[in-house]
Amino acid sequence: MLKIYIFGKVVIGSYVYGWYNIREHNEPSGCEADIWRMCAKHDGAKRNHGIIYANTMSQAAAKQTFGECARSMMEQSEIIEKYDLRRSPEVGLQKSIKTGGFEVTCACGSRSDRKEDDRMSDYFGKEVGKLGFGLMRLPKKLMRIDIEETIRMVDAFMEAGFTYFDTAYVYVGSEDAARKALVKRYPRESYTLATKLNAMMAPTEKMAKQQFFTSLKRTGAEYFDYYLMHALMEGSYSRYDRMKLWEFALEQKEKGLIRHLGFSFHASPQLLDQVLREHPEAEFVQLQINYADWENASVASRANYEVARKHGKSIVIMEPVKGGRLADPPKNIKKLFQDYNPELSYASWAIRFAASLEGVITVLSGMSDLEQMQDNLSYMKDFKPFNKEEQAIIREVIRQMGNDPTVQCTACHYCTEGCPKQIPIPDIFKALNHRLSTGQIEESRRMYEDAVTVENDNGASACIACGQCEAVCPQHIKVIEELKRSKELLEI
Repeated sequence: MLKIYIFGKVVIGSYVYGWYNIREHNEPSGCEADIWRMCAKHDGAKRNHGIIYANTMSQAAAKQTFGECARSMMEQSEIIEKYDLRRSPEVGLQKSIKTGGFEVTCACGSRSDRKEDDRMSDYFGKEVGKLGFGLMRLPKKLMRIDIEETIRMVDAFMEAGFTYFDTAYVYVGSEDAARKALVKRYPRESYTLATKLNAMMAPTEKMAKQQFFTSLKRTGAEYFDYYLMHALMEGSYSRYDRMKLWEFALEQKEKGLIRHLGFSFHASPQLLDQVLREHPEAEFVQLQINYADWENASVASRANYEVARKHGKSIVIMEPVKGGRLADPPKNIKKLFQDYNPELSYASWAIRFAASLEGVITVLSGMSDLEQMQDNLSYMKDFKPFNKEEQAIIREVIRQMGNDPTVQCTACHYCTEGCPKQIPIPDIFKALNHRLSTGQIEESRRMYEDAVTVENDNGASACIACGQCEAVCPQHIKVIEELKRSKELLEI
């Protein structure tokens, strides 16, 4: 039994991205029929980009099947570009066919010749610099984004050779800042820009789709290099299907307004597996991955990472420093890092942990000032993955972090936008975490008092347990329960 690999990028009435495993066949004719059955499941789109598998009885049959499939595709296809091969030294026969300007390659070998590891070592986005600029936590001046400081940060980032910028429709002021600090000042081909569509913020399908055009206008970017369905979770992922947003994004991709399509994700590995099976057109996944959440059951960094790689998907990493919390880790963790190398910043351990993983396009860092940018550039410009000693230290850190009593809040503020009592939940949790991690009771209470206002009655005790906050929390924090704990420990 031999296995056929057909590599190509052609228009065949369907967008189908990724690696597809067509059922095993003993008859060469079965390959062509199943290819078209697969494509029929994705009506309305127009590209096939991937690898099609079929098993045949012999090399002769393999060549015959390959020729039939190639001819069939060419008869009904418009050629758009040659697709680079992912060659393996273990693959035996390599055969290219050129007909009518279309070139595909058949790689025939034994059933065990091509292993899943090939997908792990060579992946989409491998050439991208491993530090990405997350534009969610930009510097502020008088409650507005400080454009001048943002420009200095963008310039330092670009001068160091990095190009990946990440924003979103729901990041207040961020897309406008991207236009002012980046898009208007640099040639379009010199950087890559990612933004996101958030269905939970749109009452109707029309309003959800309008987010794309609003983002184009805000950024002035002409097109998006990376476009994501934003924050898929148990309560939101089906909304993207009901509003036909995947199909909409593929239409924009066909028009050249989107280069690569993916989604960001905050839920269980079971749901991630389901979404990737239902949407093979997703080229990459944005996941929350950091050493504190590697074995965290509610975030499931490791399990989600492994699911994404099982599907052969590349990964953009968000929250590597967990909203800045890992830039100031608990005392016991600081000691482990300092004992090894006191010159390394705590944030560097977090970002290098994420960047050392296989299959990573880039690691987003939500930097808030030039100093943070310069620190990140100091160790990422000439990035070196963890050595064995550093890996051992991180294993011990992960073990110890399993006993962390603090609230795992990243201060994304999704919870505050719809809170009927306007409770500053992240600020309250910051004070609570200070109490839990340092034992400084009075100082923690002062932090709490600075966060809330008496006239607005928006302290922890104002919570009415409506649950709005818990429904949108990417960290799946039991916010109501933690506010009760905050009330007990911080209110006098």
